[in-house]
Amino acid sequence: MTFQEFCMEFDLTLDQEQKEAVLRTEGPCLVQAVPGSGKTTVLTARLGYMGCCLGTDLSRVLVMTFSKDAAEVMRERFRTRFGGKTKGQPTFCTIHSLAFRIIREYCRKYGREPFRILTDSEKVIKDIVKKQCDEMYWDLASEEAAGRISQALNGAVVLSADEEDSRYGVDWREIFGSYKRMKLQEKQMDFDDLLVYGLRILKKCPEICHALQNRFDHFCVDEFQDSSPIQNEILKLLADKAKSLFLVGDEDQSIYGFRGADPEYMHRFAKEFGPERVLRLENNYRSSQAVISVAGKLIRQNRGRTPKDLKGVRQEAGSVRVRRFKDLREREDHLLEDLTEQSDAAVLARNNESLIGIAYRMYLEGIPFIPTKGMKDFFFQEPIGRILEIFRCVTEKKDSDSIPKSMQKYLSNESLIRCLSAAEPVNALYLLVDQMGFGRYIKGKWGEKNMSRIYMKLDILAEMMAPHPDLEDFMKGLDGFMQELASSDETEGIRLLTCHGAKGMEFEKVYLIDLVDKIFPSCYYITDGSSKEYEEEVRLLYVALTRAKNDAEILQAENYRWGRFAPSIFAKEIEEMIDE
Repeated sequence: MTFQEFCMEFDLTLDQEQKEAVLRTEGPCLVQAVPGSGKTTVLTARLGYMGCCLGTDLSRVLVMTFSKDAAEVMRERFRTRFGGKTKGQPTFCTIHSLAFRIIREYCRKYGREPFRILTDSEKVIKDIVKKQCDEMYWDLASEEAAGRISQALNGAVVLSADEEDSRYGVDWREIFGSYKRMKLQEKQMDFDDLLVYGLRILKKCPEICHALQNRFDHFCVDEFQDSSPIQNEILKLLADKAKSLFLVGDEDQSIYGFRGADPEYMHRFAKEFGPERVLRLENNYRSSQAVISVAGKLIRQNRGRTPKDLKGVRQEAGSVRVRRFKDLREREDHLLEDLTEQSDAAVLARNNESLIGIAYRMYLEGIPFIPTKGMKDFFFQEPIGRILEIFRCVTEKKDSDSIPKSMQKYLSNESLIRCLSAAEPVNALYLLVDQMGFGRYIKGKWGEKNMSRIYMKLDILAEMMAPHPDLEDFMKGLDGFMQELASSDETEGIRLLTCHGAKGMEFEKVYLIDLVDKIFPSCYYITDGSSKEYEEEVRLLYVALTRAKNDAEILQAENYRWGRFAPSIFAKEIEEMIDE
């Protein structure tokens, strides 16, 4: 079967760039694919071409992705179009599931007892952190510890001998060591350990490595920009004798630096194998001209990238707008009214907490929505968890002794505590934070650097409380909302997503919220615009914008109850790009 006959047989319409990539079936090849360029079509079409036209035994092809869902999508896409038409079927898997197979084979071969998978590593790390630092730093220190440990295990950072953080009074090396000892004692591995031990086995057990090398002739990797040093080392070992190594990714969409991902490996590919081994898919079939224009200007600001053009194929004009509102309530009013006219839309934010208030408003008004995973965690984390704990004591008519001891020194005035039950909900929050000492507690615990996110949390909670006549009514509403989140199995409705969670998705219209100072870009990455971390924040915004097929709106609230949030550099730049 010729390539033309193949395309006609399977109803494939490929542009010249896609065709060239499908036909590259020998040797190493890196495909730089812009958003919406049809990379999944290219990957599956190439497999079909190898099987139907070249007679390749596809059971000797390994296709790796970096998420289980992506592997399932690609498997189903291949099966639907080419199922039963080729010799053998490719193996679709994630890098972690492959590492698990390597470890399982090692245990079988040498009679070792396999370790169990640790699925709640963040909780375990937090328990270790609690033994090292003051209660006021538990959330912050455990979150940072989890990130550092993951980066260290993935080979992205090295915890030096003198690395200690005085902000929290913890020793990261000691936390890392305690975590490692606990896993060994309990015979458990986390997902990063799968890669560590998988690589160690490949290096120390040549027979296992050679068996896998001989098992597969062709390796395909999707989302290559998300690979970490250790993942690249595993791939390099396995594909050492392969007939082809086909890598697809886009450095401009590398947004998982906190997990050790580094787009620098895509740069090294061209140096190692030559520029002729690098292909580009630059035609975007998803987004309107307005979205393409703004997204292209945005990403071109990054210095550490390979130049390429984001070219829109669709002729629809579409729109990108920045809208300003007096406050969060007015912003939500506009958003909910506009959403009633949308059948395929998503609300995106840098942080999960920015979506909480919108979700609660939708819940109260009976508007179907699909929440993010872990949304309910907002109500248990500091300082919101503490505030709700106090409010529950008030509504259940408990005395001040029921309030946690760590809080009593800040809330010693019994008359003020009684005032909370008589106040309207938002006023009760003001009383607690501004007059009863809770504000001092927050600043002492979180420090000035982190207050922007704390103020945002307080503003979100205040907006949730505003529709309720009293604290008791609010707590009842909150309980119902929490039950809704816990039992939600919605598959239809407005998607509420973080920018990270939206990757790989597309919507007719996208709403972006909270592009304000110290929130997006994150306060941790505000620099002169040249740091690796700052450029990753730019890439994250680029990913968010390119989820939109037709329209994107950036919704800005100008006044907040606690924080002073000016439009961020991102909001200003997008507005300038629209006007150009």
